[in-house]
Amino acid sequence: MSPWDQYYSEDYKGLSVRGHVLLNDAIRNAVESSLEIYPLQPRIGAWGNGDSCYSWYTSGQIPIPYKDGLVRERFHSASQDLYALSTGRQNPNDFGWLAVANPYNTDRSLFLSFMASEPAPSIYPQTAIRVYTKTMDGENLLTKVIVNPISSYGDNEMIDVVNSIKTVNLGIIPPGPAVIRWDPLERTGKPFRITAVNVVMSGTKATGVLGPAVDMRKGLY
Repeated sequence: MSPWDQYYSEDYKGLSVRGHVLLNDAIRNAVESSLEIYPLQPRIGAWGNGDSCYSWYTSGQIPIPYKDGLVRERFHSASQDLYALSTGRQNPNDFGWLAVANPYNTDRSLFLSFMASEPAPSIYPQTAIRVYTKTMDGENLLTKVIVNPISSYGDNEMIDVVNSIKTVNLGIIPPGPAVIRWDPLERTGKPFRITAVNVVMSGTKATGVLGPAVDMRKGLY
């Protein structure tokens, strides 16, 4: 018998009385020790050197310019309404663009979040994403990324389609305005769906979803 068995219920699906007491004591000690060094007048400071995040996944509010004719799609998930920007269900093979700006005086990383699904193949098309800046001579291509919207949530044979959010680093953008353009590379019957754009410090890891992590209900999207 393990010395830790006493802290679990007989079926190992929960904690025993001793387990709850141990957990309670650990939480209380952690809170009390943290309060000893917590400032009497806490203040919110700067978030590093700043970032600009635009997510409409849960709010439906898209505060940046985008191509005329794009659609703000709305989905009724298990917990709340979710939103994405796309070319729409009627034009899944069309291209789109949206404008973003690096408001800082140094180069920043540009992140893009989009809907993904599994199991493979994804219900969403592989898509070419290009980032441009405008110059006196016209548009300057900064980067091109090919994304395959397959979820990394985990395989589950009991689920036909798992919808989640993936985030990709599109590369470095200089100070000033930029344009993100996407072009589907295959026909799946679903549009490429964008949920957020972020301008962050260079070196930041592209992770997180800026919203509910996953929606497992099939046939919803």
